[in-house]
Amino acid sequence: MGPMSRTPRSGPILLLLLDLLMDGDDSDIISNVNVVNPGLSDHSLVTSDINVRRPKPELQQFSFRDIRTVDLADFTTRLQMTDAYKNPADDVDSFYSQIESSVFAVLDALAPWKTRRKQRGKRSSRWLSDAAVAAKRTQRRLEADWR
Repeated sequence: MGPMSRTPRSGPILLLLLDLLMDGDDSDIISNVNVVNPGLSDHSLVTSDINVRRPKPELQQFSFRDIRTVDLADFTTRLQMTDAYKNPADDVDSFYSQIESSVFAVLDALAPWKTRRKQRGKRSSRWLSDAAVAAKRTQRRLEADWR
């Protein structure tokens, strides 16, 4: 009888299943290996400590303005009080600079820059194939459309 045989009721079963814990001679990754017979079957339970450090996640810093909180009427009123509105420049380049500085000044007052950090790759799906990632994306979109 080989490593696979058939029983009348349960279909194919594996015989002689062997699990391995492998470590190099000069490595201390695996320690405290214990083989325990739980007494429930012919299988043994293998336990160990695995000394592996989890890499620190890479932090990504980004800056943004929360423009959703800006009151449009207040923004318009403040913009109309600037030099770009009251006393526009004559040439195009100066007028552009005037508009740019006016808009940024009003935005700085109403929606200042915020800086945040987040972990890069926190929701990594690198173990999924491209087809699986695309299928999950399609599923989420269809679920959102259904709601």
